[in-house]
Parts: sequence; C-alpha cells; structure tokens
Amino acid sequence: MIAFLKKHTFLVLVGLLVIATGLLFREAIIWGKVPVALDYGVSTFQPWKLDFEGTFTKAPKPIGHDDIRIFYPQRKFITESVKNGALPFWNPYEFAGNVSIANSQTATFYPPFALFLIFPRLLAWTLLSASIPILAGIGCFLFLRKVLNDGFAAVFGGLVFAFSSAVITRTQDGLVAGHTVIWLPWALYGIEVWLKEGKWRGIGVVGSALVLSMLAGWFQFTFYVYTVAVLYALFRWRGEKKSQPLMVLFGTILGSLLLTAFHWLPALEALRYSPRGALGAPAEFTSKHLMPIAHLLTLLIPEFFGHIGNSTYYGASEFKEGVITIGTIPFLVSLVALFRKSKEDLPKFFSLLFAASLLLGLKNPMSKLVIFLNIPLVSTFLPNRVLILGSFALAILASFGFKEISQGKREKLAKVAKVALGAFMLLYVATATLYIYEKVLAQIVGFSLFEKGIERYVRISIKESLIPAVLVVILFALLRGLKKKTSALLVFLFAATIIGQVISGSRYLYFSDQKHEFPTNPVFTFLEEKTGKDYSRFLSLSYSRIPSNIPLYYNLYFPEGVDAMYPMWYGEFTGFYNSGASAQYFSRIEASFSEEFERRGWVDPKNINLLSHLGIRYIAVPKDHHTLPPEPVFKKVFSYKWHTIYEYKYAFPKAYFVPRFSVTEKKILGLLRIFHPEFFDQPEVLLSTNQELGFPIGSSQGKVLVSNLDLREKSLRKNDIVSPDPFANVKHALEEFSKNPVEVVSYTSNRVELSAKLMEAGFIIVNDAYFPGWEATVDGVNQPVLRANHAFRAIAVDKGEQRIVFSYYPKSFRIGTRIAAVAATLLLLCIPLVPMVIRWKKRK
Repeated sequence: MIAFLKKHTFLVLVGLLVIATGLLFREAIIWGKVPVALDYGVSTFQPWKLDFEGTFTKAPKPIGHDDIRIFYPQRKFITESVKNGALPFWNPYEFAGNVSIANSQTATFYPPFALFLIFPRLLAWTLLSASIPILAGIGCFLFLRKVLNDGFAAVFGGLVFAFSSAVITRTQDGLVAGHTVIWLPWALYGIEVWLKEGKWRGIGVVGSALVLSMLAGWFQFTFYVYTVAVLYALFRWRGEKKSQPLMVLFGTILGSLLLTAFHWLPALEALRYSPRGALGAPAEFTSKHLMPIAHLLTLLIPEFFGHIGNSTYYGASEFKEGVITIGTIPFLVSLVALFRKSKEDLPKFFSLLFAASLLLGLKNPMSKLVIFLNIPLVSTFLPNRVLILGSFALAILASFGFKEISQGKREKLAKVAKVALGAFMLLYVATATLYIYEKVLAQIVGFSLFEKGIERYVRISIKESLIPAVLVVILFALLRGLKKKTSALLVFLFAATIIGQVISGSRYLYFSDQKHEFPTNPVFTFLEEKTGKDYSRFLSLSYSRIPSNIPLYYNLYFPEGVDAMYPMWYGEFTGFYNSGASAQYFSRIEASFSEEFERRGWVDPKNINLLSHLGIRYIAVPKDHHTLPPEPVFKKVFSYKWHTIYEYKYAFPKAYFVPRFSVTEKKILGLLRIFHPEFFDQPEVLLSTNQELGFPIGSSQGKVLVSNLDLREKSLRKNDIVSPDPFANVKHALEEFSKNPVEVVSYTSNRVELSAKLMEAGFIIVNDAYFPGWEATVDGVNQPVLRANHAFRAIAVDKGEQRIVFSYYPKSFRIGTRIAAVAATLLLLCIPLVPMVIRWKKRK
C-alpha cells in the first residue's frame, strides 16, 4: 500500500485536496449555499435590513464585505455586458461613471471567469472559489516534487499552502486576489523545469502562469508573482556558464507582459488618473497597514488576536490583510528547515523570502522608509499584504522540514517542540501575571495597561491558544514516546495539518442562502422604473442610506462609490464638497456625499449645487427623519416601511446647454466657483487651461478667472432681499436650458448620443465623470471632450441642430491590443521552431 501511494503521490494529493475542499465547502455541496456574504448584506444593509428583521439572530460578520459591496455587483455588470455583445470599458452606475476594463480587478479577460458566461452566476462563483485551494495545492506540489524528489514531502507542502490562511481568506472577499496569487508556484515549477531540465514545457508553464496571474487582476499580487519569479530564476541560474536559458526565460517573462498589454496598459492609465495614483502612500499606511512585531504570535497561535468571524478580532489592520499563518504544526515543521545548516540552496532562498516579507510587512524602520520614499506604483500597495509571500515561503520550508523528518532526523523537530511548549508556558504565566496586576495592583499604582479592561483580551487569547497548545503537547509526547516509529509521526503531522487547516478554514469561509442574492425590494423597483427613463441619479440619507456600489447590481445611477480606482478629478470634487475648503483631502478608494449633505441641510447652497452638478432627482430618507425635505421643492413620491423617496423638482437633466464659459488654471478657485450660491444665476461651464480647448479663450462669451468677485457681488446684492429663495438660481437655470433643448437619444455604458436644437453657440455639459479616453463627434466631426466644472464632461457646439456622440474606446486599450496581437503572432510563428531546435540540439 505504501509503495502504491509513493508511486501515485499526485493522485494522493488531488484526493486530499478534493476531500479537504469538499469539507470546507460542505454547506455548498449539501445545502446549496454560496460562498458570498449575502446573508450579511441583507441583515446589515438598507433597504433589505427591515425586510429581514428577525430572520437572523445575528448574521456572522464575514472576513470582509467587498464581495457583496464591490466584486459581485461588478461581476454581474461585466457578465451581462459581455453577453449583450459589448466590452464594458465604462461603468456609468458608480462615481457618476468610472472605468471598468481599465480597473484591473474586474478581470474581464481572465479565462476561468468564462464560467460566468456558461453557468448561473452563483454556481460559477462557487466553483471558482473552490478551485483556488485546489489549483494552489497542485501548483505547489508540482514545484516541490521537482526540487525535493520526495512525493510525500511535496504533498505535505502542497496541502499546507493550499489551505493556509493567506490562501483561504482570498477565496472570499475578492475571487481575483486568490486567482492572482495561486499561479506563483506554477511559475516557479516552470522555471525549474526549464533551467534544470531544459524542457520547453517549462517555458510554456512559466508564460501561461504569468499571463493568468496578470489577467486575474489583483495587480499587487501579480507584482509579487513577477518579482519572485525573476529573483528565483536569477537565484537558480547563478553559477551557470551559459546565459541562453536565462535569456529565453526573461524573453518569456517579457512576452507575457506583451501578450497582456491590453490589460495592464489601460490599468496603468487608470492608476495615473486615479486618487490612488495621485496620493501615493498615505500616512495611514504606517499606522494602519503595518503589522506590529507581536503579530508574529499568530504563527504559533493563528487566532491569538481573535477572529473576525465571531467579532472578537482586536489586532491591527483588517483581519484578511495581514494574515501570515500556515497553521501551528506546519509552522513548527517549517522551523526545522528555517534554522538548519544545509548546503542546499532552496531553503536559503525561501528563508530570505520569508525574512523579506517580515521586513516589509511588519512595523520597523525599513518598512516605514519604503512607505516614506513613496516609490511609484509600489506606494499604492497595502504594505502588510506582502506577508502572503511569507506564508508561501513557510509552506515551502515546511516541505523541506517534512522531508528531513521523514528521513528519521527528528532532533530539530524535538527541539522546536520543546521551545514551543516553553513558549506556551511562558504565555500563560505572563497572562496570569498581567491579570493579577490589572485586578490588584493597577488600582493601587494608578496605572493600567488595558483601557478597556484585561478580561476580554485574556478570554480571547487563552481560548484561541488551547487547540494549538494541545497539538504541541501531543507532538512533544509523540517525539518522546515514539523513538524510531517515524511513520506514526508523519501520519500525525499529516492529520494535524489537514484537520487543523479544515477547522481554521471553516471559520474563515462564509456561506449564505441563494435566496438572499440581492433580493427584490420595492425601493429598488421604484428607482429602476424612474431613473431608467431619464438616467438621473439618487441619493440616500441617514437610516435609509444604501451602501456604495449596491445600486450597481440593479443598474441604478449612483453618485457614490468604492473601488480601487476612480477618476481623481471626481475625488477632488468630492473632497472639496466634504471638507469645504480643500481638494487635497479625499479618499483614495471611496466617494461619499450623504453624511455631509445631511449635516448641511436641504436648503444649503452647496447642497443645491451638488444636486445640480450630479443630476440627482430622487432622495431616500427615513420617514421619521429629523428634518424632512421642504415641499413643494421636494415631493414625496414613494413610501415603503420606514423608507420614503422624494423627487427634487429642480433636478438638472442628464445633458444641458450653456452659452458662457470661464477658464482657470487654479484648482481651488474653480471649485469655489462651481459650489458658489450664484454659480447657476447665469449658467456657464468652468473649464481648465490644462487641456486642449479647441477654441480661442478670448471669446465674448468667456473669461479667464482671476477671482470669483463677480459671484460675490451678486450674492451681496441678493442679501438685501428679505428671505431670498435659495432655489431661485436653479429654477432660472432650468428656464435657460429649455430655450436650447438637449435630448438623450441613447445612453449605454460606452456611448452617449444626444440631439440638440440650439439658438446660439456654446457648450453641452453631460453630468457624467470626465476621464481621458472619451471622444466625441458633432455631426460626425471629431471634437475634443472638455473637463467641465472640474469633474464632468462637456463639448463645444455651434448653433443649429446638432447630433452629438460621446464614446469611450480608450487609446491605451487599442495600443495594448496591437502590442498583444504582434506578440501573439510572433509566438505562433516561433512555436513550430521549437521541435526543430530540439532535434538540432540532439544531433549536436
């Protein structure tokens, strides 16, 4: 039996992977549940929360809620767009419009995501989620079997990596993150096959793994995959006399970049013009996204600082971001290889990789320096995510340690177990000492180490340490009791690893009922019916507030949003509105107006301008809101339970005409102007000099701004009027718009067609977000798209009947497609040459 298993270790691995994954996904297999935080969404987010009140005693908190808040609505939008025969270059439903394909984490071209086109969306999501540990484990096994020449050690390492916390947490809260990182061991396997055996199959595996990692979309992890692959290739090649194999390998790496240029070129453009790219590394990275040295305790006790699943986590950063643990027993086994003196090269490489991940992911002078340097591209990465490389390195080292133990060399493991046992004893003594101090001496001394009391921390940490402590005790007893019975020890290592990983993984994974997939709600039904006709937006306030991106699922136009990238000018617009005086303070990932709108009140001039700029027609508020909107300006048009929706009488249309313009190069001056109470008294468009205008500035209908004195003078004159109407200017603006009507002929994600009958020349403004790459034609003649009112789009037009078409087909994508096409052609031409080269080498 043992001989059969040794001969068929790949089948052993696959069998164990399928069994363990089946156990982790048992709720999906048995009860048809899905690994998406749908239960959490309907029990927490409005407007569902009232509908499902009483359904959940307490919906468990998922590791993260980005699946339901970002990725799942995005996947629906992309899948439906592709099924309708259109590539979704632009998403009109979030942030007043945002890039879609250029937002790399949408992973539009990732081949496995074609399952969404074949199967029902929830089934495809479940299959792709379950495939992450399986693909990770197989890739790691193939690599380890090649370098270790020990099947069982390779199986052990494959299982450790496949079900490590770093991998399992990424099966949720973003399929793309998990599907990006799992191709790392595959790339290393290909490098090993090529450099050490000279087989072209290795080149194919390397190229495929890197292409798949790139297209999977989580660029930070792709950067790590490429970096480790290059470093590993250099490490394995050093000392060799022939440079040709390395050149071929680097040519393959370069080729993978060329083949995916259509993916990363638009992504780099989006990064350049996004808050993330503009802000670089924010100061909060040092305080919130570097893990403290104490985080290393989680290597021995994985949930020492609690667990997000039962709301006990009290560690630094988000739970998922700093995960490094591979399990207690695998960690102890990895220490055997980490601290051994050996002539083997590979343990040294992965020991250095582990050390580097700690150096960059934990709080120390070096990691702070990297953040301070604000290195382009790297500065946009959350620093503690690099710890996932530490997990991978430990999994590889664990397989080396397992191989040594399987050869009967158990002395180092015995020492490690003894030290671990001592560490647990020290932990319990230290905890008891702290507890006594806090309960007895702290009141006498007048100084406490725990502001919220020590009981909570003791209860969590001691509880989470019990199972790891028991495993260490059993390991220590086995090492002392089984003098030469190595097989029994190996069985325990396998069993403890698999059982421990399944138990731990079960705490991470979150399963929901399929019926909770964004259920129909009268609020959404009403808004779909109304906004689908005029493409207007809505806002939601207070206890009726709907989280960002949830409306995307229902194809509702929403001015708020949360995503990795969005137009930086819209971020500045949002930041200025919320701060009141500066455009420097805005979120790198989120735009929100609701809280500030509610704080300012319904008749605040800045709020009135906001409604106008964004084309907001409907506002949802609780029926018992402390200040209901004033009628008849806001008319109550819908009510459901505690949610009421008001229609704003003076909402601006999707597109409108203005005859005048002003130009400024000063950002703050322009923002002050567009939010000034008198901005709409004589409707104009504010343009920036930092763009190609396509017409002379010195026009009778335009002016170069030096100040906003003209608006201030108007405001002072109106202050003499008793109780001036705060809505007078927008009413007047709508009257002016009606003289030169603009109609929306068609409105799709990548294309907007307008028709206009104009009595004079001027500008047509579309209240959608501006972004480079938008093009326009007026009666078939190209015309530059202008950045209007700081964050929106406009175009210059002559008088008469006009047909205007805005379209988004970014140049970066076109260039990337051409590069990829040339690279693919060269690849196809080169493939037939490979057999010829092989035959020539054999003859030589």
